[in-house]
Amino acid sequence: MPSLRTKAHGSIIFQEPILPVDVFSVVTDIIASDLDSAPYVRLRSLMALSLTCYPLFFLSQRYMFTTVNFRLFPRPPFTNPQPQYEIPAIGLQELERVLNRNPCVANYVRTLNIQLDEDDSTGDLVGDIGLLHRFTRLETLTMTPHENVHYTHGVPRWWDEGDIELNRDGEGDLGLLVDDATFMERYQSRPINWEAIPQDLQDAFQILLGLPKLSTLKLLHIKYFPSEILALAVNLQTLHVDRCEFTFVSSPVSSAALLPAGKVRMPLRRFKIHPGTRSDVRILNSSVQYGYGDVPVVDFAQLRQIIFMFRRSFVVDELHQLGDLLDCALHVETLTLFYRYWFPRPLPSGFQPRVQEETFRKLARLHNLRIICDLPVRFYYCSILCDTLKDAKSFEVLESLDIRIKLYPGLTEPIVRELQNLDYYISSVSRFPALTSVTIAIFLDHFSDFKETSVLQSFGSPRLRASASDLYELSDILLWLRLPNTHLSFLSSGVVDLSYSVMDAVGALNPTIIVNNALGILNESYMYLCD
Repeated sequence: MPSLRTKAHGSIIFQEPILPVDVFSVVTDIIASDLDSAPYVRLRSLMALSLTCYPLFFLSQRYMFTTVNFRLFPRPPFTNPQPQYEIPAIGLQELERVLNRNPCVANYVRTLNIQLDEDDSTGDLVGDIGLLHRFTRLETLTMTPHENVHYTHGVPRWWDEGDIELNRDGEGDLGLLVDDATFMERYQSRPINWEAIPQDLQDAFQILLGLPKLSTLKLLHIKYFPSEILALAVNLQTLHVDRCEFTFVSSPVSSAALLPAGKVRMPLRRFKIHPGTRSDVRILNSSVQYGYGDVPVVDFAQLRQIIFMFRRSFVVDELHQLGDLLDCALHVETLTLFYRYWFPRPLPSGFQPRVQEETFRKLARLHNLRIICDLPVRFYYCSILCDTLKDAKSFEVLESLDIRIKLYPGLTEPIVRELQNLDYYISSVSRFPALTSVTIAIFLDHFSDFKETSVLQSFGSPRLRASASDLYELSDILLWLRLPNTHLSFLSSGVVDLSYSVMDAVGALNPTIIVNNALGILNESYMYLCD
């Protein structure tokens, strides 16, 4: 047992083991980087660790304050005899006490999540909002509605299975691009009204935008957000915009943090958007006057990656928005199109939304295309995959195609037919001369009545089999498992590298959609049904 020595720090007395600091660094890093644990659990572990010995007191602080969830007026959690707070948040008064006691904590903060409530505008600020200015090393800034303290982070979603790029932040929801059901579970449903935010916080937010190390900005469900202040984020490389409503001021801007004259702007590299209005892209692509000249609100010219999620409510308008975005993003290398349809309803007569040639008319450097489809239940209306590919002339350097489709019972025939047509389209060497790999992942799901039932379980339950129309037939399952050999002749020929999988997604309308084991691993369990 190592010898101990006693050391005091303020009112705390530590028993300090004599071990190299590197050992403690490794232990602390392991705990802090455990993404399988909820944020609150990690924070609680780090707090306990910080009190065990003197070296860990300071090592743990760096991790404890790397991410700060800030609320003006923290709300008490729901009544729960054993609360498991997933979102540790700090209010303005508590933040003030922490920074006054230990000012160096501000230097540890890399991510600031500002969570606001519609009622925040009615409260009187108690504390100095200017404390946020101390976070000079901030790298990521987020503004969202209040997050449910019981929301479970890190649950895998079917669409990002095995994909680090789609789950870059460990959020399992395309960054902030969450589906409607997940949004209702994770966040308060009411949007943030920028105009109702206290002026001191508006000014502080603008100053944070201009910090030299700020590279990522995420905005979720904010209405009346003044787009012109985005021009202050001169070092921004990643922008997430989810269901926001922007305003635009064409007259010269008077800001709490004026853009320095002659400041060289870093090019935006990654852009994720779930449009909130029909004019999001147009407004973000505008310019604003900062006294000495016009400055782009957002500079799309050097974008390398775009994730675009369609909303069914105005999909035609979004096709135009996508085309406008790609027209000014000539260097995009990776494009993700997410067709997400919840709570479907009948489509208007003659409605045929299509991705057409002009959508991609200037896209000449695309290397990776990802298409994600959550198909409308009983309302599959057009060939999304084929329309995306057959009318476009700009895929001459496309190297990889990644397709992920979530299906429901009764949609087997039209989707099989479309994948067969897709196999034909991409067999054209003149159209896709650089294509080397194709990934197709099929996720089988049930309707809402069976949201907790896996496909495999549905074959073993007489109660479930009583409603066979809402479940998969065995012939459908076998068809999907054998599809490459029966319907994808070109892709199976070996000309390109094909990765094909069939997976079982549990929970068609369950906000926490869990990806179950790949059916390929469970083939033997299905085969006995053929005997």
